[in-house]
Amino acid sequence: TLSQGEVVRGQHLINCTGVARDPLLDQMTHTIANPDALKRSIAIDSQLAVLDQNGRAYQSLWMIGPATMGSLGDVIAASAIAKQAEQLAKSIRLNWMVNYHV
Repeated sequence: TLSQGEVVRGQHLINCTGVARDPLLDQMTHTIANPDALKRSIAIDSQLAVLDQNGRAYQSLWMIGPATMGSLGDVIAASAIAKQAEQLAKSIRLNWMVNYHV
């Protein structure tokens, strides 16, 4: 639920709470996603969208938090993660409005 009470629904949420090796992220880099430059997590674009194995951004799969540091640099501070969350929320909302003509 967003701050104004709007509800955004999705099929999946991936919790990326740290930079340790994550078996799910490892599996994804071998099946559906590109590894990041550090080979520690999944590559994303500047809009936080996960990149598939051909380097194309998924339209409905994003990642935020420390696991994005291989693509975006140091993202450990709470303020940096909060900015990512805000950017992602705005992007999802805009995408939803465009696709559902709200």
